[in-house]
Amino acid sequence: MTNNIFSAIDMAQYGINMIVLTEHSNIDKSIKTLKRDITKGLPYGLTKEILYKKLLIKLKSEDNYFTKNVNASYSEKQRWQEFNDDCIIYAALDHILTANPVHLVHPSQYFGNSENTIVNTAQNLKPTLINGIPSFYSKTILH
Repeated sequence: MTNNIFSAIDMAQYGINMIVLTEHSNIDKSIKTLKRDITKGLPYGLTKEILYKKLLIKLKSEDNYFTKNVNASYSEKQRWQEFNDDCIIYAALDHILTANPVHLVHPSQYFGNSENTIVNTAQNLKPTLINGIPSFYSKTILH
């Protein structure tokens, strides 16, 4: 069993039927990295705003694919992992560009949301209850 703290990002607010379970530190790292001026590392003309729009289009396409092909999360592990990673990046970008909180699923609700949402239960992990952090990741608690 791991001692890492996990959070589950609810992607429904973006129209994506996905709850992404990740180490909470990955959310923090994504936000901190994307807050810096990343345009130097992007192809010419690509800004955070354009990346934000293009990523949502890609995520909705992948969401549609994995919704129709539920077992693909096991048979196409690389694609599944990229989808998960892109969801984390998108939620972080949304937080930075719109000041919307990153919505986290409470541990008691994690498996309860799975009937309408893709939840990866392969590793039998669930989000950790983090004292002092509300059920959404507010920019007011960032340091």
